[in-house]
Amino acid sequence: MAGTASGPMDIPDSILSAGAAAANAAKHIKKMFAAKPEPTNTYS
Repeated sequence: MAGTASGPMDIPDSILSAGAAAANAAKHIKKMFAAKPEPTNTYS
């Protein structure tokens, strides 16, 4: 949880929370792209 949903924070805590949220989102995006195989060209 990040932002105002987790409660009031000072600036350093906000930065750490935002970084953790971005890293978690990147992990999910990476997993999403890894699950889809690249299309292959069978005509060449």
